[in-house]
Amino acid sequence: MSLAGIASPALREALYDVAANIPSVAVNGAYTDSLGRTGTALNLGVETLVINPANGQLLAWIDADVAYTYTFQGPATSEP
Repeated sequence: MSLAGIASPALREALYDVAANIPSVAVNGAYTDSLGRTGTALNLGVETLVINPANGQLLAWIDADVAYTYTFQGPATSEP
């Protein structure tokens, strides 16, 4: 299960704030993912996390040359 499923938006935001203050992590401002969403990029070596600053949700994880885009969907309200 992802952090998004077990932590409140406030907790996620606080954890990413902590990550952004680790000395070896660089905060590189705005990044637009493959779905057109803009978030804040946190870099550590060849890895980048893209975080939605409004709710602390992970939008993308870039590992060297591979980018993973995360999408979220709420519970179903009807049968398929």
